[in-house]
Amino acid sequence: MNLVERLEKEKQDEIGRLERLNLKLRKSNSRYARYILDKNKKIIELKETIESKTAGS
Repeated sequence: MNLVERLEKEKQDEIGRLERLNLKLRKSNSRYARYILDKNKKIIELKETIESKTAGS
């Protein structure tokens, strides 16, 4: 294998590795965003519960 072929193969290997890493990070980010959204919803529900109980008193 000559130098140009070897460099092209290394380049393609690196691109493949970076694409896999990108997909992994995007999935992880999506899971984290859903987790934060769920926690925010729970906070809002609890806040509304507290407000309704204090308003009823």
